[in-house]
Amino acid sequence: MKRSGFKATIKGILCLSAFLLAIGCVWFGAKPNDRAQENEVVIVAELQTDDVYEVACEYAIDGVFCGGQGGSHADGSKLGQSLALRFETCDFPQNADLSTFSVTFLLQNATKTNQGIDLNNTFREMVPVEGTLAFPVAYGNVYRVLIAGSAEKGYKAHYLGADTERENGKQ
Repeated sequence: MKRSGFKATIKGILCLSAFLLAIGCVWFGAKPNDRAQENEVVIVAELQTDDVYEVACEYAIDGVFCGGQGGSHADGSKLGQSLALRFETCDFPQNADLSTFSVTFLLQNATKTNQGIDLNNTFREMVPVEGTLAFPVAYGNVYRVLIAGSAEKGYKAHYLGADTERENGKQ
C-alpha cells in the first residue's frame, strides 16, 4: 500500500510540474520553436490568412538560388498563425555572404487544381506570394516576415525585422 501511495505522489508531482511548465510557456509567451541555435538562421512566417495549408520558400545569396524548404502539418490540415523555417550552415554555400540573403514564398491554399495531392486526397495548388524579400541575416538570429492576403485577392510578404530589432524598436 505504501508503494502505490508513493507512486501516486510522484505521478502527481510530475503532472503538476508539466502543467506549470505549460502554463509558464503560455503566460510568458515563450515560443521555443522561434529560437535560433548559434548555427542556424530562423525565419518565422507570421500568417494573416486562414486558408493556408503549407508555406514554402526559395532562398538565394547574392541573387544565386541556394535551395528551398517548406512546412505543413503532417495531417494536411490548415496552418495556424506562424511557421518557423530553419536554415543551417549546410543550407548555404561555404563562406556565403549572408548579408545578401533573399527569399520568395509560396503558399498552398484551398484553391482546387488538378496538380499535386495532399494527405486528405484534395488537390490544391501552390501560389506565389508577391514580393521577394531581401534582408541581411546572421547565424543565431530570428527574423520575422508577415504573409497576408487571401486566395481571391492574392498574398503579399512584408519583412517585419529581426527579433533584436523589434525589441529595440528599430523596425
